[in-house]
Amino acid sequence: MTRKNGYSFDETAKLCYEKFVEKGSVLLIVNTKKAAEEIYRRVKRMVVSSEHLLLHLSTKMCPEHRRDVLKKLRDALENDKPVICITTQLIEAGVDVSFRCVIRSLAGLDNIAQAAGRCNRNGKYPCSDVYVINISEEQLGQLKEIESSQRSTRELLYNSPEDIMSTESMSQYYRILFRERSKEFSYPVYDLSIKTDLMDMLTYSKVRRGLNKGTLPTFTHCPKTAGELFKVIDNNTRSVVVPYNDEAKELILQFTSEEHNKDISNIMRKAQKYIIELYASDERKLSEEGALRFTEYGVAVLSEEYYRDEYGVTLEAGLKEALIY
Repeated sequence: MTRKNGYSFDETAKLCYEKFVEKGSVLLIVNTKKAAEEIYRRVKRMVVSSEHLLLHLSTKMCPEHRRDVLKKLRDALENDKPVICITTQLIEAGVDVSFRCVIRSLAGLDNIAQAAGRCNRNGKYPCSDVYVINISEEQLGQLKEIESSQRSTRELLYNSPEDIMSTESMSQYYRILFRERSKEFSYPVYDLSIKTDLMDMLTYSKVRRGLNKGTLPTFTHCPKTAGELFKVIDNNTRSVVVPYNDEAKELILQFTSEEHNKDISNIMRKAQKYIIELYASDERKLSEEGALRFTEYGVAVLSEEYYRDEYGVTLEAGLKEALIY
């Protein structure tokens, strides 16, 4: 669906609710946790019947919390109950659900294809709708990969292919994306003392000639250095145990108790399903609020008033609705 200046959060919420009234079940997938929360809060004000299930899902919730939300979602869909789910892309892989209507914030064509796979997945209805919209208020910040994927998809859509899900369209999308991100595929090293990239370190492509006349040329090949510099995911996060339910709270008590000879590895194993990853900015703010405690085992635990059933981790305590940036 096109709109000259894109959709605001209010307009996106209105569209989501209108399609819900029309179809009975709607899945809205956005690119950021903040957008998911903002739109969820707006749709929540529109839902007036207690029979209508409205769910929010994001990685601000611990794995056990997300499992519980997905169980509610599957139960509602299997029993044809009216349901709206507002989530991030975490639902696009490995989650077998089927909605009457799917709305996807503009992203890569591969993401759009995954989102479309959650619409009428079981072929229960003759035809169902998938909408791709540009949400103007969705700020991607440092999510450069999503930005480049958006640009590549937008260029493809401007060419108006007859079937954007065809093999030809997908191939064209990846050609555009490769051109868009070709410089990144050499894995540049962001270190002023290293004037090369990881691809050169792993090949013999760079020739270095000796300083003295007559010496033979040498070739760079630095697999050890490349291995040390390469990171699959930037590990700029902190693992935090959250007080989602009674079991999680009991584990937090065990972490913080002064009991000797406790089996900390067993406690940590049980706590895995209650752990979330906090980015440095969120960790800093929560630390300033006094919401994080660090145990003698190096485990960070979150105060109870900073975790909510609807959103997961919040940056503000108490009953006030929180915005997570």
